[in-house]
Amino acid sequence: METLRFKIRFLPLLKRKFDLKELVLYSPIINLTRSKQGVLNCADLIKSKKQPDDEEIRQPLKPLTADDIPVAITVGEIGIKNGTINYYDGEYDQKFQVYKLTTLAYDINIDPKELEKKDEVKLKLALGLKTVGAMKTGSVQSFDITLDATGKVIPFDVKTRHLDPEVILHIAIPDGEITGLQIFNSVAAIPLLGDYLGEYISFLKGKQQWKDSKETGVDVRYKTDKAELSNGRLDLKEAKLLFDGAVNTDSKAIDMNLDMIMQKEINDAVKTALAKKIEEAIKSPEIKKYADSNKLAEAAMQPLLNKDGMIDLKLKVGGTTRKTNVQLVQPQLDSLSTVVQKAAGSVATQAGKQLLEGGQKKALENIQDLFKKK
Repeated sequence: METLRFKIRFLPLLKRKFDLKELVLYSPIINLTRSKQGVLNCADLIKSKKQPDDEEIRQPLKPLTADDIPVAITVGEIGIKNGTINYYDGEYDQKFQVYKLTTLAYDINIDPKELEKKDEVKLKLALGLKTVGAMKTGSVQSFDITLDATGKVIPFDVKTRHLDPEVILHIAIPDGEITGLQIFNSVAAIPLLGDYLGEYISFLKGKQQWKDSKETGVDVRYKTDKAELSNGRLDLKEAKLLFDGAVNTDSKAIDMNLDMIMQKEINDAVKTALAKKIEEAIKSPEIKKYADSNKLAEAAMQPLLNKDGMIDLKLKVGGTTRKTNVQLVQPQLDSLSTVVQKAAGSVATQAGKQLLEGGQKKALENIQDLFKKK
């Protein structure tokens, strides 16, 4: 590292107060590895080498409580500025890098005697995070994103006084590049959406990029293996995605709502492509004679449009981060074959009206031919 700054006030120690002004590492380079057995290369630094005796093995671990802290703690600033972390996961043979890392806990104020008022750690976090080489497993192939987060940690549960941290953050993601995100692949793989939107949904299978986005981000509340997400937003060139829900960091279970709103400029192209598919699906010359594929496509698109005239898809995401399950909740869409069948029925009904109203014999012949050629 370039510099380590450490400032502490000694006089408060005499009053059973720990007042640390600053403990910051500047430009450190940290190399972490995890073996195939799941052991970190720094495990010997963070674990006691003392072997527990038989009595200690029999006794369950006592949870840390606020009452175990002998002094009130006040810390001005602690963390890392402009750091780099290189991480290798031996289990999956995968490398990651955290770059331009600034992570600071500041205005730390914890006092066991006044826990209701003094139980907070403020946080600032800024970093870039990327894969080094393509992912061999998991929910994404590769990524390179920047994060800016602000928020706080509440270390102790006020009621139980146990150490049970609750993290509350707003995370901005101004720049990013993601390839092969499993949730996106699952959305693009919904057959009905492929029929209606074609390339305008299949784009999700490729690389997604955004830059200098002021809106992309999410609010996170985390406690006891559960991350609650709200006000999530991702602005892509082709669509805006809004999301909320929860992720269990232990079981990897997902329960999320996803709203994908497409750019309005694609509406005409989608309708043209849809009309072509409907035209190809109509086999009967008589139906083609009376059914307007453009009007059918326009009618078929109506359920897709929100009040602002934009294609709006509401989806439910379940499963796990490794194997997602995505379902289309709204709109309820007919298959293209159903659209064609309804068109055929409409043509037959119209021909019937002509006959009842005294139409020529040709109307009856039209009906007979229609059912022969379907």
